[in-house]
Amino acid sequence: MKTYLKGIAAVSVISLLLIFESQGQLEPPQLSKDKNFNRPVGVYNASSAGNASNASAGLNTTSEDLGEECQMYLQRDWEPGTIKIRGGAMYEEVPMRYNIYYQQIEFVLEGDTAAIGDPTTIDAIQIDDRTFVFDTFICHDVVKSGYLEVLSEGRLRLLVYRCIRYVSKERKQGPALEADKTYHLEKTYLYAYPGENAIKLPEKRKEILELFSENAPAIKSYLKESNNKLKIESELVDAFAYYNNGF
Repeated sequence: MKTYLKGIAAVSVISLLLIFESQGQLEPPQLSKDKNFNRPVGVYNASSAGNASNASAGLNTTSEDLGEECQMYLQRDWEPGTIKIRGGAMYEEVPMRYNIYYQQIEFVLEGDTAAIGDPTTIDAIQIDDRTFVFDTFICHDVVKSGYLEVLSEGRLRLLVYRCIRYVSKERKQGPALEADKTYHLEKTYLYAYPGENAIKLPEKRKEILELFSENAPAIKSYLKESNNKLKIESELVDAFAYYNNGF
């Protein structure tokens, strides 16, 4: 298949377009750079910034509100993954990683690092044992969109949105000043009923229990027996899993 490059002059970044392989072929569909497409999934050079509205925020000083120190990537190494497109096409065994700093899912395409350019075409992405969706969500009455990891699947989804805030400190390097950055991870937990946008999870235990509606008494009893305070991620995952699988 012939390879075409389509330049985008406005940002001087090379854009690549993926094509769905025909349904009749025997081999699994492969990612390609052909510009002749029917239902495109855009990808672009991974060195360019990701979703501008969710870009990492920079600070000049540290504070107690900052999360734990972290790296730019959720995984240190490339992990085999699957890209499932809305409509049914699926790309398997694709080396991928989640770039939290730029809010991108990156993958290896013909030896180059590329990133999903139009994540709204994605149904789900599996990286190793993690599942991600790209969706709109509501946080503090503000509508946002981004990659959410599915922590518990079922009639009441539990999801987490990750972003990075960095602290930049200048230091003298010869005649010039250089900036050192430390990255801090922020997590926002969300819940979603089937077919609805995700909403920020309440912080109070009582309000979380109310989400389980008529099963709240049984969930409360289970949490008491297991000494689950609904304070940390593993406790939230356990409670939602019990609700989704226990009734």
